[in-house]
Amino acid sequence: MPVVTRRAWRSGHEQLTYRRRIIRPRPVGTLSLPGDAAALREWNDPESGAVMIHDPHAQTLTAVVTVSHPAFALLDPDEQHRRVVGWGRVLAGACRSGRIARLQVSERTLPDSGTGLTEWWSGTASTMTAGPPPPCAI
Repeated sequence: MPVVTRRAWRSGHEQLTYRRRIIRPRPVGTLSLPGDAAALREWNDPESGAVMIHDPHAQTLTAVVTVSHPAFALLDPDEQHRRVVGWGRVLAGACRSGRIARLQVSERTLPDSGTGLTEWWSGTASTMTAGPPPPCAI
C-alpha cells in the first residue's frame, strides 16, 4: 500500500519522470569531482597512451604509463639482467632531476591461452619417435 500511495502522490504532482536540463557541456579535461578535487585536470597523450592528472593545489602531475613485455620470465637470465639494468637506468635518470616525488611500479600477470605451447608441442611431437624410453642409470 505505501508504494501505491507514493506512486499516486507522484503522479498527481507530475513527478514521474526525472529530467536534468544540461545547461552546457563540461570543458574538456575537467573531472566531475567534489571539493578540492574539482580542480584536477586530465590530460591524455594520444601518441604514448599516457594519462596525466594535474593537481594545481599540490602542484603535482601524476602520470600513468603502460609498459608491457610478452614473456619476461621466459627470457634467459642474462637477457633478464640486461633488461632490468636498463629499466633501472631509465628510472634513475627520471628521478635524478629531483622533481619526481614518488614512483610506483605495478606488475600485472595475465593468464595465457596456451596456443603457443600447443603449437610448439604439435611441431615437436611430430619429430619425436614413439619408441621405448631410454634405460635409467642408477
